Amino acid sequence: MATSIFILSHQDDEIGIFEILRLASEKKEKVYIFYMTNGSIKTEIPKNKIFYRDKESMSVLKNFGLNNKNVIFFGRLNNIPTCYLYKKLDLAYKKLNNFINKIPGEIKIYTHSWEGGNEDHDACNILVKKILNSSSNIDESYQFPLYNADTPYFFYKVQKFIKNDRKSPKIKINLINRIRYIKYLFYYKSQLRVWLGLYPFLIKNFLFNKYMQIQYLNKNLDFKKPHKGKLLYEKFKRCNYYDFSRSVKSFLKRN
Repeated sequence: MATSIFILSHQDDEIGIFEILRLASEKKEKVYIFYMTNGSIKTEIPKNKIFYRDKESMSVLKNFGLNNKNVIFFGRLNNIPTCYLYKKLDLAYKKLNNFINKIPGEIKIYTHSWEGGNEDHDACNILVKKILNSSSNIDESYQFPLYNADTPYFFYKVQKFIKNDRKSPKIKINLINRIRYIKYLFYYKSQLRVWLGLYPFLIKNFLFNKYMQIQYLNKNLDFKKPHKGKLLYEKFKRCNYYDFSRSVKSFLKRN
């Protein structure tokens, strides 16, 4: 049996891979989802406390046949607040790598693109790349975009790769499923204020774009700033690229 593993930063990031989840369920693949941060900025959440964002994601994931044992709230269990994953990469790498190495059969892994939209998203990308270099049992690896500031016209752009790859898979989504996915957006009631700027773009994409696109994720650990100018997380003044890249370089140097 094939296994699909999704390494996501936050509860609700599954909005970028709804169709992949549906296809995995249709093919009866084994699915694991890891949420690498606890969903709360700079705040630790007790391991035994089910966070309200956990519940919102589970209410959506149940529509794809997932249950609690296949969804690991890694950030809550390991005290990794939102925006802090890049400071906890060693812990995340050790535990994820151990988990993946124990899985038999074909493995596909999905995570965020390196795009400078969110520091946790980029940290997941680097984390998975290092796992790809140390694990021999991963057959396929992919990345998907959510948002970035590589645009002169708006504050950010949504679900657009910084660099297009003609070889990347395009997955057709029928209209019924696209409408269903719009409905799922409103399960995340606690995040509606945060998503206010993104939802119009997401809804437009679901309505008028028949395809979702993912890109192959390679093992190359050389990295540079995703695009010129300020990254989106720098615009929000949560993190600067210098501090982020310094932590990532230190992480990549360690065995």
